[in-house]
Amino acid sequence: MTPLAIERISGDELRSNPWLRTELALLAAPSYDDATAILAREVADCTHLYIGRDGQGLLAGFFMTSRDYLTADHGLPIVHVGWSACRDDLKNSGATMALFERCIVDILAWEQQLGRRALLWSTTASPTIYLGVSRFLAEVEPRCDGGYSRDGARYAPWLR
Repeated sequence: MTPLAIERISGDELRSNPWLRTELALLAAPSYDDATAILAREVADCTHLYIGRDGQGLLAGFFMTSRDYLTADHGLPIVHVGWSACRDDLKNSGATMALFERCIVDILAWEQQLGRRALLWSTTASPTIYLGVSRFLAEVEPRCDGGYSRDGARYAPWLR
């Protein structure tokens, strides 16, 4: 696969750009019966959008995240690992992983700036996504056995 040109776009820019939102919806359409609701929810909360374009400038995939602070724990930095989608012809090519990797690099820089680690959280209905994340990130919870650490059990109700 040819490397993607990856761009980070702010959530504000995403919300003010109807063409970009249409482009995201068209890319996700083959994977969803109706992506309208998930797109609206994720766009509303998004602080960072990562898009990848192929050599012809066509959208190859996207990944949305949101950064915030968990005030219940003295302003713990948190990152919602949000919605992602990839063009059908690029599935299983590493395109989505390239977007995740760019996001992780940015989060590491943010953590460095803050002087503390961030808590990454997400939801998924897909065991494949859960297992993939578990392979690349440490301390994923709930663990494969369904259990939580003491901190994980404390944070889960706030994140829910």
